[in-house]
Amino acid sequence: MNPDKNFPRRTLTGLLAALSLLGVPMADALAASLTYNLNQSNVESSYADGVTYLQVEITSTSAGTANFNVTPVYAFATDSNYGLQSFAFNYSGSASSLTFSNLADGWSVDGPPASALDGFGKFEYIVEGNGNNRQAPLTFTVSGLGGDTTAQTLNYFSELSSGNSGQGNQFFAAHLAGFSDLSVGSGDFAGSTLAPVPEPETYAMLLAGLGLMGALARRRRIA
Repeated sequence: MNPDKNFPRRTLTGLLAALSLLGVPMADALAASLTYNLNQSNVESSYADGVTYLQVEITSTSAGTANFNVTPVYAFATDSNYGLQSFAFNYSGSASSLTFSNLADGWSVDGPPASALDGFGKFEYIVEGNGNNRQAPLTFTVSGLGGDTTAQTLNYFSELSSGNSGQGNQFFAAHLAGFSDLSVGSGDFAGSTLAPVPEPETYAMLLAGLGLMGALARRRRIA
């Protein structure tokens, strides 16, 4: 039986992918990812603060480019036209070279100057759809960003909104519409809180899996 010479390489590739998904710090040349919880509401009578309503995942696979994925995670009661109508964020680098791509049909970008989302201050960039063109999740790409590494690129989005804010200034905000519960219909949600990293037992399970993969690699070399 001929050993599979590519097996160790495939094993390493799988390991790197698993570590990236778990948020384990890796070399700057690899992908970086941050996930933020939107856990503040401007319709507190129906949706109390402190609950994660949406999550914003930002991933960079090369310095200067970031992919956004904005996903509702709360179990809203919804009608047939539910989704995000707009998403707002700030950028602390130079704004002259930003390019937006992979937007949904009919979606555009407003800013700067900064515009307000009700209750959360003003944001430099608002990605928004027209009419009933709502998205859940909302995905898009921003390029032309600063940063020599993927991690530095992501740090440019850690910028609070400006101006007066009755609900508190935040990194990100989103307008979500199409609720069928509590007669609210729509609301704004915002946040700046990083999602928790995996618990230690998650890493223990990963290490156990790596041990098994190593044993399989040794058996293939011996066979």
